Amino acid sequence: MTGLFDAGQLEQCPDEWGFTWASDRPIRRVGYATNLTVEVAREGIAQGVDLLLTHHDTWPFLYGMREACADLLHPRGISHCFFHAPLDAADFGTSAALAKRLGLRVTGKCLAYRDIFLCGRVAQPEQPLELDAVKALLTEALDEPVRAWAHNASPVQKVCIAAGGAHVTDLLKEAVDQGCDTYITGEKILYTLEYARLAGLNLLVGSHTGTELLGVEAMAQRVAEGCAVQAVRLVEEHVE
Repeated sequence: MTGLFDAGQLEQCPDEWGFTWASDRPIRRVGYATNLTVEVAREGIAQGVDLLLTHHDTWPFLYGMREACADLLHPRGISHCFFHAPLDAADFGTSAALAKRLGLRVTGKCLAYRDIFLCGRVAQPEQPLELDAVKALLTEALDEPVRAWAHNASPVQKVCIAAGGAHVTDLLKEAVDQGCDTYITGEKILYTLEYARLAGLNLLVGSHTGTELLGVEAMAQRVAEGCAVQAVRLVEEHVE
């Protein structure tokens, strides 16, 4: 797994990836999901996985989540690992995988995280598209409802893809500064909407979970191919 990423970045930010717990149980079946939650842990148990691979570890502000997951996974010898920023920044990672699924050509990297990881991707369609067409592509790719706000009348020609929770205005401004006319992400708040409107930046918003899942899937597939194990997608709610 670590061989899929830049070794220097992994060394610089050990808190952005790792095994939260590991057992001696042989790994033959890897279950993957965006988040580690009680529901995902139960799904992993039901699917008979030996290892859970997620993008996010349990968040410390979801009080009791880590303990609840551990109570389910530890007795069954199921290991868990997560790769957060390294996966966001990878050329097969969250934003890159979403661009690929949308049929967009990646032309640049953007949106630095911790001054180390370039997590966003600038991408372009082969020919300009109407916003409704991009929304339809995104809805199909994520298999979930997508919200759209049209803030300019021109066809979509240059997109900033920022999978996950990239809703802060500093990130949208960077997209504008790079000449993007459309911004795709997985969360929004009032300030996201108001700045996008002010800047004339089209906004497409799926869920945090859904926009990042394709990157986790791409990693799981690489692990499966490299280690001759089976990769299984675990069902989780896209509740955002």
